[in-house]
Amino acid sequence: MVLTRYKKYLFVLVLILSLIETISFANDYPEIGVPVTEIFNEDQHKGTGQNWWLLQGNNGFIYNGTGSGLNEWDGEKWRLYPTPNKTLIRSASKWKDGRIYVGTTNDIGYYHHNEKGILTYYSLLDNWSFEQRQFGQVWSTAANQHGVIFVTRKLVLFWNGKEVKIIHKAAPGQHRVFALEESFIYKLKNETSIYQISQSLEVTQTQLTLPEDAITYRITKNRNGKLVAFTYRHGLFEQQN
Repeated sequence: MVLTRYKKYLFVLVLILSLIETISFANDYPEIGVPVTEIFNEDQHKGTGQNWWLLQGNNGFIYNGTGSGLNEWDGEKWRLYPTPNKTLIRSASKWKDGRIYVGTTNDIGYYHHNEKGILTYYSLLDNWSFEQRQFGQVWSTAANQHGVIFVTRKLVLFWNGKEVKIIHKAAPGQHRVFALEESFIYKLKNETSIYQISQSLEVTQTQLTLPEDAITYRITKNRNGKLVAFTYRHGLFEQQN
């Protein structure tokens, strides 16, 4: 009887000690289970108050378009690589050549490491005149296996790795363009139609329609090859035929 009571006391003591150890361990590591989040201010990331675009380079670094150029985060330090006129970058795309293609005000180009290993901006429009460059801000970019597309205020431009072409039948403006495997696709503001730009740069209307005021943040294809559009306030739409 005494032995049984002793065992009960011993069990309670072990339980209390275990609880104390668990609480002590939890106090030593209060961040366990909390998402890892770190906030950088403008003095730290050296950019501006607005960050327009994020992507990851082939080197694993994070790049974001800001009001004055391209920011780079290597996991420890921030670096800013301004555009030539310190104009903003609203969108950036990584192509198969590993370069980061960006659009800025009245110019399109890419960032690539020079012979000294420094990330440098190179314009794709060096042979364009001042008058030809007056197309305004670049609002969206996208890249597929055939090239990189740039939607500007006045023109839609396409880089195929050798030259820049104007897609005359594509609508410019302040809308996003998305890359599919063999084509590009976009929806205009205040229109229901979705348009597709083929490899030959022909523009056709797709069978998928959306509400006029729908704003898309993603257009892709499902496993059956049907178009799927994700919108901010109207939900998801899928091509039915």
